[in-house]
Amino acid sequence: MTEPRRIPLPKTTFAVCRRVDDRRFLLRPDAALTAIVTWLLVVLAPLFDVELHAVTVLSSHYHIVLSVADQRISDFFRDLNSLLAKSVNVLRGARRGIVWEPGALSIVECKTVDAVVFEIA
Repeated sequence: MTEPRRIPLPKTTFAVCRRVDDRRFLLRPDAALTAIVTWLLVVLAPLFDVELHAVTVLSSHYHIVLSVADQRISDFFRDLNSLLAKSVNVLRGARRGIVWEPGALSIVECKTVDAVVFEIA
């Protein structure tokens, strides 16, 4: 008997938001944080086959609109949030090791083009 034909899943687009614990301004903009976030996204996106559409980093949270082909979004954000938290703790000299608000990762699937445009805007 032949192997069943594998049909690749189409890319799925998501809007993701992650907040800093206690709404502290650990992500306030400066050259060092911009370089860290840019470097992490450039390194991690190809590893997890992620296509980034929009990234906005505000002082207390970030928004990312992205597409993933093989549903490895959890792995991507596990690594991104872990490495970003470690970097922010070093950069800001944080006394508390907690960076992200527990359970505050919001992942919303964008099923239409209008939904993607809305999330980017």
